[in-house]
Amino acid sequence: MQAVKHDQETTDETLPVTERQTTLSEEAQRLLGFAEDSDSAAEQQLYRAKAARLYIEAGDIQRAKQQRNILEKQFASKPPAAGTETDSAKATLSLLSAEIAIAEQNLLLASELIAKTKPITRQQQIDFYTAKANLDYLSGDYMHTVDRRVQLDAYITDEADRKRNNQKIWAALSNVPTVQLRKQRSKNPTITGWLDLANVMRSGQHNISQLEDDLLDWGMRHPSHPVGKSFLSELIDDYQVDTSDKKHIAVILPLEGDLSKVSDTIKNGLLSAYYSDSDSPIKPVISFYDNSSEDLTFQQLYQQAIDDGATNIIDSLLVQLLEC
Repeated sequence: MQAVKHDQETTDETLPVTERQTTLSEEAQRLLGFAEDSDSAAEQQLYRAKAARLYIEAGDIQRAKQQRNILEKQFASKPPAAGTETDSAKATLSLLSAEIAIAEQNLLLASELIAKTKPITRQQQIDFYTAKANLDYLSGDYMHTVDRRVQLDAYITDEADRKRNNQKIWAALSNVPTVQLRKQRSKNPTITGWLDLANVMRSGQHNISQLEDDLLDWGMRHPSHPVGKSFLSELIDDYQVDTSDKKHIAVILPLEGDLSKVSDTIKNGLLSAYYSDSDSPIKPVISFYDNSSEDLTFQQLYQQAIDDGATNIIDSLLVQLLEC
């Protein structure tokens, strides 16, 4: 059977702009090569559908649509024999169209397409629940997304697909507000492990060595969790990037003596604002320095704060202004 060649035309808008997008697009091209070399219509369909999904993930919706259109033309020109093969081809096209609709944030169309899809093959079952998870994510239902993708993990055999699934689970958890995350519970031990990991990463640790120790402790609590060492290493790398520009606020106040009550009011106000900002996973460090002792000059405390990594300093002049 003569394979249908994929359209090579593109525009600047569809070109990969990140290393990850480039990798996904290259993998899609590799799968399209397999499709062109295959004499099996079913294999061509499988490779093209998977390539289209990689294009969607790379943000190249135009190329994904090109592959969907090619599959539609193949189906129209040489429809498979009636029965299971026809139902399977229809499910493939419907699921791919649903994923394109999700990528274009057309929730209504995506919901309609998913609702009328009847997956036949094991891969279509995976794609079906993946599309549902993506729709949940786009709808802001992040814990449903986590639940679906944790269930999906048991059916995924390809290591690269499993890694992408873990990344999607983490992306969903990263959008759950901290207050909700701390209260969230699950009877599923894998989801419990994910929730615990998310709380560890948001625990406010500002020392990377301490964070590494906390992650080791997490591993001891969840020895059978599917998250591997490479994923945890990536989390640490991302954490270091996220915190590299983080503010460290030093507050120099007289915590004893005549001005201690005013200082306590300021301190409590700062801490109250700090802890009420529960949706911020990366917060500034706040350190308090007591300048009520005559043994240390303000300049010495100021230098100590600088040595401790302070990027912003609030000093006791504020107390004096409030007292006046």
